Amino acid sequence: MDGPGLGMIIFVPVSIFEHRPEFCPFGHQLWPGRAQVSWKPCICAAAREGAERGRGMGHVRVSCRTCHDQLRQTTFYEPPHDIRRHRTGP
Repeated sequence: MDGPGLGMIIFVPVSIFEHRPEFCPFGHQLWPGRAQVSWKPCICAAAREGAERGRGMGHVRVSCRTCHDQLRQTTFYEPPHDIRRHRTGP
């Protein structure tokens, strides 16, 4: 049985990456096994565009484990998260 913080491994028939990063912003190699990969639901413009292409409405979230071991937080998203806010209405 999985303990707290442990997740389930799910295999998918295609790559979840359109552009898989090889290194984190600090230059650490991410593969094999040096990245934590997860999914983050989102409704930003980039996520909606991905959903239109059949990639799901959200982002692949990648965190560098080497940075984590060095007490840094290095997380990035594919597609990049769109932080622009669009107002609705008048």
